Amino acid sequence: MDLQIRLATKEDLPEILELQAQSLRSLAIGYYKPTQIDCLVQSQGTARSRGFEEKNEVIYLASTNGKLVGLATLLTWSPRIGGLYVHPNFVRQGIALQLLSKIEEAAMIRRYRKLKVMSALSAIKLYEKAGYRRIRSTHFRLGKEVIQCLEMTKTLRNESAQETQQGSFFSSLRQLYFNWREWLSF
Repeated sequence: MDLQIRLATKEDLPEILELQAQSLRSLAIGYYKPTQIDCLVQSQGTARSRGFEEKNEVIYLASTNGKLVGLATLLTWSPRIGGLYVHPNFVRQGIALQLLSKIEEAAMIRRYRKLKVMSALSAIKLYEKAGYRRIRSTHFRLGKEVIQCLEMTKTLRNESAQETQQGSFFSSLRQLYFNWREWLSF
């Protein structure tokens, strides 16, 4: 398969939202109830729309023969993956791993040493295959729905003693900010 990966533009948003919805509605069955999937589709649609408006996400798109088949997002304000979706007709063809690799490259350019993700239950095996390790089971609320997930992390590069000293303050500050934003969402 001839796969092209590129940065998304605002014009891609309708196609991005459609792919996310198709992926969630197909691949999350058996892991989440239909009402939970509906909430995920809505919240992830809002997240992508805000990502463009607020420029707080970098979104990579994967396409083949001019058709969008996958997407992955990296938050610009925190070392976190915002989403990873593959069209249901194109799963298990290496697309998600190629998109993850692109996200990890972008994270290293931003000098992130580790990358975290709140993995959907349906994606845990994929992230483990890519070298992510489990941190803890957790959940978040979307309206009345409680969505179970797993926090995972991957070390992208080891840090020197000097980098540890210099970066620890800013890393702590960045983590405080993320925790504050996460706390506000509950």
